[in-house]
Amino acid sequence: MCYDKILQIDPLHADSISDKGAILCIKGRYREALHFFDKALKIDKRNARTLRNKAKALRALRRTRTAKHCDLGASNIESETSF
Repeated sequence: MCYDKILQIDPLHADSISDKGAILCIKGRYREALHFFDKALKIDKRNARTLRNKAKALRALRRTRTAKHCDLGASNIESETSF
């Protein structure tokens, strides 16, 4: 995949790490996906897209309270950057 090539060059490329998590989420591998979302958020904690994707994985694992927290964080970031 494209993100793997980017990560070979830049292992701290938060968007590619997040993309890897998103692919795992699509495949139903939610716990693995969370690992990548958390790793990406350690690099870029204000990435709304990663927070939204993490919320989707959490909901799939029935961790709705934590998912709502992620959605709220993403909404706050989006409202701050929408100007």
